[in-house]
Amino acid sequence: MSSLGKESNLHFHPCTPKLLIFSPIQKESYTGSQRKVDGAPQQESDPFILVGLSLGGVLALDLSRQDFPQLKGLVLVGTQYKLNTNPLYRLQILLFRLLPKHVFEKQDANKQQMLQILTELKGLNLTDTVKACPLPSLVVCGSRDWANQSSSKN
Repeated sequence: MSSLGKESNLHFHPCTPKLLIFSPIQKESYTGSQRKVDGAPQQESDPFILVGLSLGGVLALDLSRQDFPQLKGLVLVGTQYKLNTNPLYRLQILLFRLLPKHVFEKQDANKQQMLQILTELKGLNLTDTVKACPLPSLVVCGSRDWANQSSSKN
């Protein structure tokens, strides 16, 4: 944690994008999830770090564009920030369309909801946001996560 800021009392923000996006009960789009968590960081009176895994990292990057006085850093795990020119992302959408519904249900996910979110994000390009982000950031990517490695290095 010390690499993210000088304050020793930083804590993780309780906002969990995964629950908002992937809950099989809620039929949320990415934009809908974004609206739901949009004001949550403003309510924080203590310093916090936004943490996002995969699409949650995209949401954290989106939120980082706003001025949240207590936001002290980002932790992005396996996060892509430029999907509009990513051929692997297009392939993922195609594969998800071909997979049977029960494959998603085994993982407690909704196929239509996943496809809606993936399709909604296929024009995503947060390159300017990444370049302009003034926050200390920790970017984590596994050594075998070849799909996200180039994004993590940039």
